[in-house]
Amino acid sequence: MNRTKPAGNTPTVVDVAKHAQVSVATAARILSNSSYRVSQELAERVMAAATELGYVPNLAARNLRTGARTSIGVIMGSMISPYFGEIAEVITEEASMSGWVALISNAQRDPSLEIELCRRLWAQRVGGLVLAWGGVDLRTEDTTLPELLKRMQEAGISIASLAPRSFEVPTFSVDNEAVGVLIGQELVQASHRDVGLIFGTLNSVATDLRVRGLTRILAAAGGQCRVFKADYSSDEAAAATEALLRMNPRLTAFVADGDAVAAGVTRVLRLQDRSVPDDISLITIGDSHFARGLSPQLSTVDLQLVDSGRAAVRYLMSGSLTNPGQEGMSFQPRLIDRGSIRRLA
Repeated sequence: MNRTKPAGNTPTVVDVAKHAQVSVATAARILSNSSYRVSQELAERVMAAATELGYVPNLAARNLRTGARTSIGVIMGSMISPYFGEIAEVITEEASMSGWVALISNAQRDPSLEIELCRRLWAQRVGGLVLAWGGVDLRTEDTTLPELLKRMQEAGISIASLAPRSFEVPTFSVDNEAVGVLIGQELVQASHRDVGLIFGTLNSVATDLRVRGLTRILAAAGGQCRVFKADYSSDEAAAATEALLRMNPRLTAFVADGDAVAAGVTRVLRLQDRSVPDDISLITIGDSHFARGLSPQLSTVDLQLVDSGRAAVRYLMSGSLTNPGQEGMSFQPRLIDRGSIRRLA
């Protein structure tokens, strides 16, 4: 047997066949686990040649021939956010357990880029697509994205979203209005009535639902709140905190939408020699690994990212197009009390 390795960096079926001294057709059948019957000695010779050469099957080419799809596209809102990092970990783990691969893309919180990434992932012939963020610009009348997603579904691509959108799509997400209600109830029970809300964006369905639930509970108890946007930036969250305290020095609590926002709030409070929770209470949304390392420890709402991500991937890989009755799943939020909400009475 000729043991000379091929000159190129990527061995092919042809190289394996030459190395094992068999026909290309025979090598291809063995390497693809075909039902074509060959002798044990021949099969072992081909597999040994493939191992020695470092041959890796071209699954993309095989899938083009057979129509099989073993990859899913995932569009994140921001790769630097711990929130999306945890989603990526769950999705890639779940896909890998089923022999699939997840192709992660970063939309950089740009709706136009999200549309372009959908087109690129379609060109990669993914079998499914996860929209892992809630988008922005809720109030736009642009129908480009929903029309594109509809064409992708018609082409055989299953689609799931991990946040509610302004158009119909199977959604696997926490109940966002329940998130606001849960926070509102916790604050009201602790006798807080003047509250500052700082959200990363004000133009998303998820934010609207959270604010709606929270303000409803506060209003029913005679409380009030002001809402500021921080673009998920620690610096902008710090500026929003200063502005809210100037507008209403009586504020007794803040709600921070995410870790970066919470970091901006705590920074300002420290500079003003205020402590959490002795001088002001603070609760965050999203129990990420980063949040668990903040000091002081902050009470938070678990958005059930693990369960949502796993359910979405399983939906995509279950032949969802043949089971159109399932329109997603809603998960209930969970409050994690770490002692950062002071009871005033």
